[in-house]
Amino acid sequence: MRRKVLFPFFDKEESMDFKVDVLGRTWQVLVIDPSEDERLNDCDGFTDFSALQIVVGDRREESTLKYPLSYLMKVLRHEIIHAFMYESGLAENWTHDQGQDEMIVDWFAMQIHKIETACDVAEKELIKGVCG
Repeated sequence: MRRKVLFPFFDKEESMDFKVDVLGRTWQVLVIDPSEDERLNDCDGFTDFSALQIVVGDRREESTLKYPLSYLMKVLRHEIIHAFMYESGLAENWTHDQGQDEMIVDWFAMQIHKIETACDVAEKELIKGVCG
C-alpha cells in the first residue's frame, strides 16, 4: 500500500515510499503522516526489523522548528543506523535493556557525514602517498 504525505513546501501530495540498500538487503522507507500509523504516537520514527521497513513520521506541518526538514533527515538517518546495526547482527546482541542504545545511534546518525568526509580525505592522502 502506498501512503501519501503532504509536503508543505510544495502545496501538493507526494508519495514517499522508496528503497535503500542496507548491507546488501533492500529496506523500504516510508515517510508518512503520523496519524497513519499508531506506532508513531510516541516517537518520530521506527525501524521494523521483521518487515525490513523504516517508517518516519512527517511532522513538518505541526513543527515549531525553524528547519523541520533538517529534523526529518536526522530522524531518517537515526532509523537507517538502526537498520545497519540490525543487519550487522547487533539488534539481538545488544546489552541495553531497551534494545540498541539510543545515545550511540544518535551519535552515529549525527556524525556519519563527518566520519565519511574524514575517511575520504584520509584515503585520498594515502593513495597520493602510495601512488605518488
